[in-house]
Amino acid sequence: QAPAPATEGDSMDVSRIAPAVEPVDGHCPKVLVVDDDPVILKTVGIKLSRAGFEVVTGHDGAEAITTARKEHPDVIVLDVFFPPDVSLAWDGIGVMKWLQRLENGHTPPIIIITGLSTDQIREKALAAGALAFFQKPIDNDGLIEAINRALEVRRASAKPAKPVDASTV
Repeated sequence: QAPAPATEGDSMDVSRIAPAVEPVDGHCPKVLVVDDDPVILKTVGIKLSRAGFEVVTGHDGAEAITTARKEHPDVIVLDVFFPPDVSLAWDGIGVMKWLQRLENGHTPPIIIITGLSTDQIREKALAAGALAFFQKPIDNDGLIEAINRALEVRRASAKPAKPVDASTV
């Protein structure tokens, strides 16, 4: 017998969105989401929470740095642009570079999100060390997949490194 269709008020089947989230260092993976748009913070936060992540948020570049240092997230989802009245000197790329310098290159994986996407911004973000790049409106399922990939990379880098054959890279 086929399952009954979902109706309003039914809880969402989180396993459909993402595989079970594996703990990182014995804790629920923590994701810092930084965006000046409260709607983005809320919707992305809800989706990530339902997928099994602990979510902390920030509204601008300065909060991104402060929260990252305080909360030690496993992954950071970071907007590129903040309005001038929100953040005079910080953009997502600058925040990413600052965190990398501050943490001696041991920054959590960073996924960039933006409402204004161009190939130049994408290339600049990836060249600066972003693991992935998403244009708004955000593909939440894709974002969850990217976060899970970022966590896999982080777990792999925490294990003793195996020799790499440069000819196969």
